[in-house]
Amino acid sequence: MQKLYTTETLAELLQVSPRTIRRERKEGRLPFVRVRGQIRYRESDVRAYLERNASFTADSDSLTSHVNWGEG
Repeated sequence: MQKLYTTETLAELLQVSPRTIRRERKEGRLPFVRVRGQIRYRESDVRAYLERNASFTADSDSLTSHVNWGEG
């Protein structure tokens, strides 16, 4: 089962405000699911969102390496 994030947890992980996460969701740029009426974000959707929307000046292969996904 893949990891799900709350708005607040995702904001902290990406180092942005919860307001930014909500705006991206409402604009249709950040997919979400509802679990028992609560909004959650799938890790795979967040990674895809970052791939589409992040801009880099350095090594583009390290796109999501700055985010600690809690792996290993």
